[in-house]
Amino acid sequence: MSLFAASLDTLKKRTTQLLDNLDKVKDGKGADGVTLQEPSIEIPFDPQVASALGCPDDSILVQYEVQNGEDKDREIALYSMPLGMRCGERHCGYGDELRTFTKAVHLDRPSAFRLQGEFCGILLLAATGICVTGDMVTSKLIEESKWPYWYLVCGACIVASFFNGLAVYFFKMDLPGRGDMKWVIARSLLEDLHWYFAVIAVIIGASPGDVAALTSIDIIAAAFFGLIFLGEKLTVMHFLALGLSLAGAICISQPEFLFGRPEGQHHSPLGCWMALLSGCFQAGSFVCARKSVHISVGVLTFTSLLLAMPMALVPPMLPMGKKESWEPVLAEPGIALGLLLVISIWTMSAVALPAAGATRCPAAVSATVFTSACMVSGYLAQMLFFKEMPQALTLLGAACMLLSVILMAIPSRMSEAKPEKPAKAAVPVAPVDAEAQPSDGTDEIVDTVDTVDGDDTESLGSFVASEVSFRSSKVRRRAQHFPKAAALAERIGAAFPVVAMSG
Repeated sequence: MSLFAASLDTLKKRTTQLLDNLDKVKDGKGADGVTLQEPSIEIPFDPQVASALGCPDDSILVQYEVQNGEDKDREIALYSMPLGMRCGERHCGYGDELRTFTKAVHLDRPSAFRLQGEFCGILLLAATGICVTGDMVTSKLIEESKWPYWYLVCGACIVASFFNGLAVYFFKMDLPGRGDMKWVIARSLLEDLHWYFAVIAVIIGASPGDVAALTSIDIIAAAFFGLIFLGEKLTVMHFLALGLSLAGAICISQPEFLFGRPEGQHHSPLGCWMALLSGCFQAGSFVCARKSVHISVGVLTFTSLLLAMPMALVPPMLPMGKKESWEPVLAEPGIALGLLLVISIWTMSAVALPAAGATRCPAAVSATVFTSACMVSGYLAQMLFFKEMPQALTLLGAACMLLSVILMAIPSRMSEAKPEKPAKAAVPVAPVDAEAQPSDGTDEIVDTVDTVDGDDTESLGSFVASEVSFRSSKVRRRAQHFPKAAALAERIGAAFPVVAMSG
């Protein structure tokens, strides 16, 4: 066991012991040297543990969070705080609820371990790009083998929605209210259309690499949708990224009125334009996502799977579509089950891997790595499975699309690094008496009066970067509820999510 792993184990045991002793806390003093302050519990850790964490032994604070006595959002987050600095952004009472905390310790890592975590996140997001490409290549190969691809997709959605529904039920995820339903349905529908048109683009002849490059226009389109629907400002960087993406799209699609008809090279202009349309649908889903950040990711995934079922049955019913036949399934049910399993694995991996990877590296890095992995794996699959070498002009267009994504990520990265303004003085909160709690035993969180909804302060560009990097809505909600806590605390790592899809 490494020094860091041993320290983490010691830290968990120490924190659990302290939480179990919170019932002894009276008048701000508790057992084992615990000092209960309004926003935190100060823990004097063992010097060896503090040394492994890379911070002084008296600068570790355990931040706690309670939401009206509910268990779902309870956790402990460890911060490295400069000496003498105390976070005054959160005020909550203490009582019976604190003794029933979920023992989930989220540990901030030293810089050396942060680099390892970011590298792990990059690998996970690269694997996500490979899974997305694998899904598109599988669809093409199944179609060429005369198997009923769309019926298999419908079956995979049924299987995935069943398990996702169980997760929503057993983890007691919040269901959307009546006013949120339009945003949930719109977001799920647009995300399904994004996947739908990307797969169809590959099936009708576009290469997986071209589709991956062209769909990356979603980040640029989302910025302009933010201008139209949300009144957000655009910078010179946005227009430069737009010009690069348009140039890249032209180089990849190679319209006949500019380049003529290609000779000896399989090319599908319709597939390229459908890939661009797929990116625009994804951009539309980002706008809807701004209005539904508080909705559980599990609920959104379940809605998307439900809507994908009837959509998968549309292509076989179209007059111009290829008629799907059940004969191969009935003749070889074992192979059919194998194909169903492969499609389900691609789908679930594309959900689980980014949820784990994006928590380990910055959003801008996540977006760039994911787009790059999709492009590289797409062109490699094009050469290996379909024996098509990409043209130099196509590769130039893909490079332009990737550069446009990087330019869009730069403002997001700068906004992440930009220091917060000094926090305003919080409204004084009277000390909480554990005996004066309401009869239902719930405690109340009282934030500072200057807390602002993240929807009003966060630009769509920053939100898109976090969406493309697949950060869970729970992580985004926490950042919005306590926007200045991260400025006071020097975060040295990322959280370990217990259940990625719990939203």
